[in-house]
Amino acid sequence: DLESRLQAVLREADGLADTLQRAADGVQQLRTDAEADIARQVRQLNDDLERIADLNALILRNRGSGRDVSGLLDQRQSVIDAVARIVPLRELERENGTVALYTATGGLLLDIKPAEFGFAQASTITADMSLSAGTLSGLTLNGEPVSAEGVLSPIAGGTLSALFEIRDARGPAAQARLDAVARDLIERFADPAVDPTLAPGEAGLFTDAGLTFDPLDETGLAGRIAVNPLADPAQPGGGLWRLRDGLGAAMPGDPGNGAQLTALADALRAPRQPASGDITSIARSANALAGDLTSLIGADLRAAEIAAGFASARLDGLRNQEFARGVDTDQELQRLLLIERNYAANAQVIRTADELIQQLLGI
Repeated sequence: DLESRLQAVLREADGLADTLQRAADGVQQLRTDAEADIARQVRQLNDDLERIADLNALILRNRGSGRDVSGLLDQRQSVIDAVARIVPLRELERENGTVALYTATGGLLLDIKPAEFGFAQASTITADMSLSAGTLSGLTLNGEPVSAEGVLSPIAGGTLSALFEIRDARGPAAQARLDAVARDLIERFADPAVDPTLAPGEAGLFTDAGLTFDPLDETGLAGRIAVNPLADPAQPGGGLWRLRDGLGAAMPGDPGNGAQLTALADALRAPRQPASGDITSIARSANALAGDLTSLIGADLRAAEIAAGFASARLDGLRNQEFARGVDTDQELQRLLLIERNYAANAQVIRTADELIQQLLGI
């Protein structure tokens, strides 16, 4: 009979729905950010390949006229390194000083003319948008569609493929798990056994944007989940008393009857097998299901950190090998300074000896 306690129940339910909504919004924002980064990297990739082609032509002309091309070679290598971060590649040096570039899987990026990548950016991404549905753009190479997934993809292993993975695989997978939790909540309270005042098919405490949930429209559910307006006194026809007496009750009942509130609490604790998602196949309470979701997120994070650590160690090893085969500029500079000092000392000795000889000849 205390409205403050009923209000607390409503506030917690609203907070739970809002948490799921914000998590879903965050996933879609990550996908939208990845989409923007894909478009930016595709533009950079095309510009850099064009730049390398121009440098190839300039190096060829300068070598033919006998000019020094060392500076041009350094510029070209710097641009090639930038391309390699986006798309791992293989570099084939020609006899005339030019280079041809291939992807790690053998796709031609540059020989005489540069290849051209294509991508159509979507300004905003929603949960229902996907590459398979045709609502998101794929990647093209010289006008032909190419796969951005798998080890055989021409862009496999670079930052561009990682962005496609976020947009098309990791993001939708995270959304599906959130949707599974949202569906579990909605269906727990939509059961007439929990709230006898509900007719079969009517929405319970949680709804799909205020409406009855349709199992065929689950994608993006976590972003639409909301408390039933019948329980919200701020909505037309809503009242806190419906939490105690049932959402479908025609009028307030006995304020001392807590059976319905107990049924709602029992619905949260009851073991129930999720109807969708890959979180678990074992019956769980709502709290345990949320815990399983958190555990999966933690496991994915640890796996990502391990993979990042391995990649970093591998990069350091390759860089050390490169330095071992190349020139240590610090050491060479130290040697150059030592030579300069020795030269200066020798020059002073020669100058002193010359003065002595001149004095002897004068005598």
